[in-house]
Amino acid sequence: MATLVVSKEIDKAPSLIGKPIDRVDGRLLVTGSAQYTTDYDFENQAYGVIVQSTIASGRITTIDSKKAEKAPGVLGVITHDNAPKLVKPKVDAFKETWMMEDFIPLQDDTIYYAGQAIAAVVADTLEHALFAASFVKVTYDEKKPIIKTGDGMAGAYKPEVWIGFIPGMQLSRGDVKTALEKLQENGGTKVEQTYTTPVEYNNALEPHDAIAYWEGDRLTVYNGSQWVGAARTTLSLIFGVPRDNIRVISYYTGGAFGSKETVFAPEILAVVASRMLGRPVKFVLSRQQMFNSTGHRAATTQQILLAATKDGRLTATRHVVISQSSVVGTFFEPAVLFSPTLYSCPNLEVSTQAVPLNTSSPWFMRGPGESTGGFALESAMDELSYQLGIDPLELRMINYADANPQWGLPWSGKNLKECYELGAKQFGWSKRSREPRSMRDGGYLVGLGMATATYPGGRQPASARVRILPDGSAVVSSATHEMGGGTYTILAQIAADTLRLPIEKVKVEIGDTNMPFAPLSATSMTAASVGTAVKETSEALIKKIILAATNDASSPIHGAPPDNISVREGGRLSRQDDPGVSDSFTEIIRRNNLPNIEAEVFASPGEEAQKFSSQSFGSVFAEAKVDPEIGEVKVTRILGVYDVGRILNAKTAKSQMIGGIIWGIGQALMEFSAYDNIHGRVVTNNLADYLVPVNADVKQIDVAFIDKPDPYNGSLGVRGVGEIGIVGALG
Repeated sequence: MATLVVSKEIDKAPSLIGKPIDRVDGRLLVTGSAQYTTDYDFENQAYGVIVQSTIASGRITTIDSKKAEKAPGVLGVITHDNAPKLVKPKVDAFKETWMMEDFIPLQDDTIYYAGQAIAAVVADTLEHALFAASFVKVTYDEKKPIIKTGDGMAGAYKPEVWIGFIPGMQLSRGDVKTALEKLQENGGTKVEQTYTTPVEYNNALEPHDAIAYWEGDRLTVYNGSQWVGAARTTLSLIFGVPRDNIRVISYYTGGAFGSKETVFAPEILAVVASRMLGRPVKFVLSRQQMFNSTGHRAATTQQILLAATKDGRLTATRHVVISQSSVVGTFFEPAVLFSPTLYSCPNLEVSTQAVPLNTSSPWFMRGPGESTGGFALESAMDELSYQLGIDPLELRMINYADANPQWGLPWSGKNLKECYELGAKQFGWSKRSREPRSMRDGGYLVGLGMATATYPGGRQPASARVRILPDGSAVVSSATHEMGGGTYTILAQIAADTLRLPIEKVKVEIGDTNMPFAPLSATSMTAASVGTAVKETSEALIKKIILAATNDASSPIHGAPPDNISVREGGRLSRQDDPGVSDSFTEIIRRNNLPNIEAEVFASPGEEAQKFSSQSFGSVFAEAKVDPEIGEVKVTRILGVYDVGRILNAKTAKSQMIGGIIWGIGQALMEFSAYDNIHGRVVTNNLADYLVPVNADVKQIDVAFIDKPDPYNGSLGVRGVGEIGIVGALG
């Protein structure tokens, strides 16, 4: 079969790729029929509530649960005194082991941060569990916590890598010191500035949750997840259960933005409680608990130095980041990732310091590193442009990098100049006044700005299974995820386009570890990774169908050379030299008395991809109006133009970008978290005090795509749109 070549000739039916097709699950979503974790209820199900620490450092001296245990409906109270001893797994993302924090809940009396899980109350109803949880009384031997980054600098360290394997946290090229010494001799100039970003929180509509139940020695867990495979492996190691005995299901993830890439206390405690009680147990965090126990974007202080010749060419870049971390985790905001690759500059130094604090561990939050680092670098580029008297867009064009300036690799595809040019034209950039405070709208000052966006265009190995059923419909399966961006839809489009079927005849099944392997749904790689697997699997399936037909003496195309067979619209095969001679998928299955014909393919990037640097790019133009009397800022229009490879669905891609831009507005103007520095508690732990953009804050947002396939990032030529939308929006 490996030698078969499927003809590229097809009929004139238009391609489904790129079309603005409505979400295939749209009716389920708008009618409330889509099943999220909290929508599932099982027979004899119990409900768990987590009791959290109210201090940030110290030890539990007593924990009194007697009154709680006697409350109505209570089935049990779990503390470190009666919880089973579990195994803390060694984190290894390559082996699908992934944890935010370096400890397991309820294993001892140590308190690391306010909000840490210290008990779990399980009852027959949620109301009974909440009521009983209020009776759990805890006393502490409290220590003074370290909450402010400045107070923790004595414990700061310089990590070489991020999340265990991504290098570049301490990086240099050329000689920055010498370049700065020569700067004045050459009539150049420099900008030195410090930028800060606060703690910010993911606030997905679906809080972190889990339902667990045991059937003998087999465990099933429902949770909102970005990586069901890692959840399964991690739980396997924690509980000492064979991996194949665990099934993790997440058919819909109600928003995640990075926060649901691992297992948290709800999953672990649901499994513990279910095993102890012998029944299904559901845990769902409250909105307030989402602010202190499921990760956040770390606060940063960023020092930027840019030096340039008088004609605007960068001669030196220095980017120093001090990032919040945690005493129970090694995660920090990798803001230096943005600077080494965006602009052509011969001399560069970047460095990171991580500062462990008594807070829950920072974790992934949409556009980690690039979002915050881009804000600092792009702000400094603007300041440099005004100091030099060069237009900000022109300055970026002067320093355009034709290859990756750090690693010397050619880009797999880069059309950033087209983003600049199209954006400037559509936005009316040339009409702006360069004079500060010269543009007004009534009492408001009007400002126009722009920034560059970039984000890695990664792709990881992934598998898919595609079946053709006797009725001619297709079923696509992969253990990937639907987080709201339209994964069900784009996978259906890819399979339908390749198999030449109406999209209504393609069903997509995802979010289950019983399905073929898929990687983490993050870093904008799902479309490139799983989408490519679906395409290659569909092509392999066509080869199997052709083989079945040409070997079937009853088929009209029996004996035809495989490379003389075309796939036609509606699920038919026909001879190229005689198109009237054809056979249908349904007839091929019927005659061979098969339940279906299926193929499964493991698609990997291969060695060729390592010869290129894969990165997405974009330009963002914004207009803001400022009331000079009270400082009120209104973002009145934004235009983003993006080079993200091939667009699979114009509607869902645009929606993803708009969502990212709106988040950028929030990050720039609204989102901020405050801590109680005495006890370490998050003060802004609700959506009344923690502000995010609402409809009144969002005016005109336009999005455009270059839409040129990336020739080296898989057969689809896509790079992904999930993260780059926020990058550049706040810069």
